[in-house]
Amino acid sequence: MEQSIKCTNDPPSIPRAWEAFKAHTSIFACIYIAALALTIIDYLITFIVSNFFYYSINGSQFLILNADLFGFLFSLPVTIVNSLVGILIVAVPAVYFSSGEVLTIGKLLSIIRVRFWRFILAGIFWSIALVFGYLFCIIPGLILSIITPIYVNKIFTTDLSILQASEASWQAFFKSDNAISFLGISLFVAVLALAFTISTCFLGVVIAAPMSCFYLQHYAYYKGILR
Repeated sequence: MEQSIKCTNDPPSIPRAWEAFKAHTSIFACIYIAALALTIIDYLITFIVSNFFYYSINGSQFLILNADLFGFLFSLPVTIVNSLVGILIVAVPAVYFSSGEVLTIGKLLSIIRVRFWRFILAGIFWSIALVFGYLFCIIPGLILSIITPIYVNKIFTTDLSILQASEASWQAFFKSDNAISFLGISLFVAVLALAFTISTCFLGVVIAAPMSCFYLQHYAYYKGILR
């Protein structure tokens, strides 16, 4: 069912995030199934390749010692695709609030098919930025983590280049009068989601993660950080 239920003029709330999540349960079910399948494939490739080099190569100390590395390298493409599947948990709310329409699985697949390499490259770029951000005094990494929902929105809903989307995300956050409130609400939502996840023996993450993303995207639009 595709219908317009965009409500960014109304303040975000947990009930509204829940309603948005319920409208996309089929999509999130597919995301979780795909992520699980890719995780299993990733593990099997790593296991088979690393054991092949460890047990099948006679006399090559280099290959034996680096068997795990080869296993990782062979499974890396699957790992990257799985990362894209994971980021869809953030992207679905972004596209939903941008378009004002409930996404269907077909619509989401169409978006991914048309811009697949853009999403892959954008993910690699942002992952590298996060790594360097956390390596240098941690705080830059934390800021980038907070900005991630904004960046994902720019990547999935605009035609900006990856660098332009990164710059636009940075400016949207720091030039907003509501940057501090967005930072505070992001941390608060993260704590609530973590508490719910732990209290449900980690099973609740399948609900807490997307609901958090719906709430934060709604909040960003409501406060004018996203337009």
